[in-house]
Amino acid sequence: MMQPLETVQMLYKALGAGDAPSALGLMDPDIEWIGMAGWPYQPGGRGPQRVAENVLTRLTRDWKDFSVYAEHYFADADTVIALGRYVGVHRQTGKALDARFAHVWDVANAQIVRFRQYADTHLVQRAMQ
Repeated sequence: MMQPLETVQMLYKALGAGDAPSALGLMDPDIEWIGMAGWPYQPGGRGPQRVAENVLTRLTRDWKDFSVYAEHYFADADTVIALGRYVGVHRQTGKALDARFAHVWDVANAQIVRFRQYADTHLVQRAMQ
């Protein structure tokens, strides 16, 4: 069975390759996705389908070349912390984004059960206006 760190690394790899189905397949059917206050992309409920519809699809629609770069990982038992950057260009405003984040992933049985986001939402909002 995959270790939690491997599961999270596979998720970032899938997202980086534009392979949303593989990324969503690593999520528990009842995943709790907690976005930072001020982050405009909230799932509005639990589960991979909500994440796909209200987070991933909207990010792709609103941003050109949007990427999530995990640069450092810290793992302890079933929790993985990834530090990285969001990078992209907002399609409507043409403004570039380069904002740091911390993601906290809880993993059970090789599936992600909870995601918590900490990000500089001010930079995101500024690029969108």
